[in-house]
Amino acid sequence: MFLAGSFWEGSMQRSELRIYTSLMLAGMLAVLAFLAGAHIIHTRQPMGRYTLTDLGAVAQESSLAHGGAPSVNRIRQKVAWKHLPGGRGVQAYILDHGKRRSLGTLGGKVSYPIALNDAGQVAGYSLRSDQSPHAFLWQDGRMLDLGTLGGRCSWAWDLDWQGHVVGAADTSSGPTQAFVWNQGVMTDLGTLGGGESAARSLNARGQIVGEAETATGDLHAFLYSDGVMTDLNTLTAMPRDWVLTSATRIDSAGRIWGEGIYQNKTRSFLLTPVS
Repeated sequence: MFLAGSFWEGSMQRSELRIYTSLMLAGMLAVLAFLAGAHIIHTRQPMGRYTLTDLGAVAQESSLAHGGAPSVNRIRQKVAWKHLPGGRGVQAYILDHGKRRSLGTLGGKVSYPIALNDAGQVAGYSLRSDQSPHAFLWQDGRMLDLGTLGGRCSWAWDLDWQGHVVGAADTSSGPTQAFVWNQGVMTDLGTLGGGESAARSLNARGQIVGEAETATGDLHAFLYSDGVMTDLNTLTAMPRDWVLTSATRIDSAGRIWGEGIYQNKTRSFLLTPVS
């Protein structure tokens, strides 16, 4: 309308042909502008909170087997496990300046340490007498059974310096879902719309990462923060061929490591928060 109005005010004496041509040009420009805007909206990538760095092919031993905490802490303690002679099982232990101390079990013959913090606390999972694996927290010489979300089994994958533990546990309805344990309370973190999930790592800010099923049954990496689980694929600017399938570690700076699929191949990634 602005172009048409300006034309009539400054060109009252021009021919009808030129009037018609100008109006047609204005209309074409408007249509092209609309189409350009629609194209931008259609192809725009998420301008999320993270940038993605491709770290290359995933190693043979998948990082999903472990949480984010190291097996050696700052005071040089170390956790490991060993097979007991005579087929008596597998048992976790902590090595403290040359002295090895067994962590015991939850009643069965097997215990595996997964994560160790600087306070000397250990998280992992152990078989109970009924042969069900349960997540544990070992501290002050005692192994504490963290329970489940109403089902039979649970596994711990990481803990922070305060003794908060994350992992996965069977629910009363059947599916295994991500949890965070804090002072005797295990909280279900939910999913991304599907049935199952697992929490792999947490940082000192209380942020948790892992993987969860979507409503379509796909496995996507998630970030759990301030009580909300969010699909990391929606927070990251990345090529269309990338799908972030699992987040396995998050540090105190908020950087996230994990695994995904790029051009039908499994790749490792690093997500860096946008400053």
